[in-house]
Amino acid sequence: MSDENFAEMFAKSEKQKPKAARTGERVSARIVSVGPKRVMLDLGDGVDGMMEIVEFQAAEIEPKVGDTVDGFVMRVENRVAIVGKSVQKGQGATPALEHAAQAKLPVEGLVSGVNKGGYVVEISGVRCFCPLGQMDVRRIEDPAKLVGQRFHFVVTEAKASERGGKDFVLSRRVLLEQEARGKRDETVKKLAVGENFEGTVTNVRDFGAFIDLGGIEGLLPVSEMGFGRQKAQDAVQVGQRITVQVIKLEGSKDGAPERITLSVRALMQDPFMLATAELAPGMVVTGTVTRIQPFGAFVELAKGVEGLIHVSQFGKRVQSPSEVVKEGSRVSARVEKVEAAERRIGLAYVDAEKAAAFTGSQTTSSGITIIGRDQTNAEQAETRKSLMPLVGDVVEATVDKIEQFGVFVSFANGRGLVPTNELGANVRGHELRKAFPVGTKFKALVLEVRPDGKIRLSKKATENAEEKAEAEAFFKAQAAANTLGTLGDKLKNALKK
Repeated sequence: MSDENFAEMFAKSEKQKPKAARTGERVSARIVSVGPKRVMLDLGDGVDGMMEIVEFQAAEIEPKVGDTVDGFVMRVENRVAIVGKSVQKGQGATPALEHAAQAKLPVEGLVSGVNKGGYVVEISGVRCFCPLGQMDVRRIEDPAKLVGQRFHFVVTEAKASERGGKDFVLSRRVLLEQEARGKRDETVKKLAVGENFEGTVTNVRDFGAFIDLGGIEGLLPVSEMGFGRQKAQDAVQVGQRITVQVIKLEGSKDGAPERITLSVRALMQDPFMLATAELAPGMVVTGTVTRIQPFGAFVELAKGVEGLIHVSQFGKRVQSPSEVVKEGSRVSARVEKVEAAERRIGLAYVDAEKAAAFTGSQTTSSGITIIGRDQTNAEQAETRKSLMPLVGDVVEATVDKIEQFGVFVSFANGRGLVPTNELGANVRGHELRKAFPVGTKFKALVLEVRPDGKIRLSKKATENAEEKAEAEAFFKAQAAANTLGTLGDKLKNALKK
């Protein structure tokens, strides 16, 4: 037989060798037979196993051929893996725990109490200790919540006790970190912007929540928990399973991103875009004031849909939105403009009296309540423009405000200024209040109508026009009288002939 053929046969025989079981290894085995004291197992890859029947009795489980059982390899005897779910009670518990410490074998224990330093864990009647920092990979907010629960631990220390016997120190964190490392490697391979993951909420803070994606955590900012303003604590809870999308990966450490930013919002339909398709200028809507700024008040029209009432849209004499509304108050507003691309909805305040005049009400699919229709500011400006007087028109004016430079007057469909030099009276600015008190009425001629809507008038021009008209009427009357006189003389002369 050649050396080459022998090498091939040796390699083949090596491949056919059954896989060796390792002490402390977590296994999932199939039950092949059930005896009065022991259950025989198939661990796969040609590895046989055995588990004491008392393991099932302690868990109140009836073993059946074909069922699958999970456990740990306690030791290997004659190539048979002795599998256990926990250290058994009895006089052999302490030696078993010492063996578990040497072999780094996981053991199952019951958390029976908690104190300032850590947890009291009972394993097969033996009281052990697990420091607070070794119970989990992250800080436990309420340690008392774990009392009464069963976990697997690693015995990290077995030392002689002053009372005799042994003191055992445990760690659950070691097992969790081992498990997380395995999951982490698989998760990192799948990580990419745009990928969706189902994770578990591990911690909730004011700024967001940490999500375990499988051995590696990402941050779900509160702004990405959904549309609209909300508190992180109201949106998610620790332990909750949640589907998220990866929206940002930053940095790199040990082959994995240092910072993973997640989003639930990216998986939801944007209510703002839906709302902008349903709204139109002139619609009168209702909402809740969420924030007040010097420049205006933000109003939530529906979940995730906000509009802004600019301070100029509260009224001419309003200096701050807080003079009219407060946070949390319900208000009515008219839609002035809708800018979907800029994500802006411009609103104008509608007072309660005017809002009460609208009797209809409907709710859109985005959740916005529409109570009626009104002219926008632009439409109102067009209406006023169409009713404005023309240059040369004479209007009946009423003084409603007095300034040093003239008086403001109102008239049908408008308001304007009559400068001091157009009042037709020899008065100074400080004498205007006495000469033209508020309420004074007079006729005024429209001198100018500006593009911005401002109107300049003249009382003097009206008086001059009236005087001119009277003079023209007088001269016409005189001319007519003279014409009649001439005709009379001609008739008299004709009769004398």
